[in-house]
Amino acid sequence: MQVVETTLDIEKIIRAISKSQGIKILKALKDGAKTQKELTFETFVDRTIVYRRLKEFKEVGLVEKTFDKEDENVKYKLTDLGRRVLRLLEEFESDI
Repeated sequence: MQVVETTLDIEKIIRAISKSQGIKILKALKDGAKTQKELTFETFVDRTIVYRRLKEFKEVGLVEKTFDKEDENVKYKLTDLGRRVLRLLEEFESDI
């Protein structure tokens, strides 16, 4: 049963990052937490797409929502899993 659950989790992650602009948005979070607006500005991706990808990334455990008390904004940051997935993607890109 564990193998089936793990396979389903991997499929969900791959599905989420392979959607429109998914990898680009994930890479934009590499250097730290950002607001949805910052991600939209930095990636030149429509805000509705950024919103959808962040929601999907949160559901599969790649990002988490945080509240920055200093500037009172909701920000998104990579989880440990998100950083590992991004590292694997970058390794894969360097091999091709």
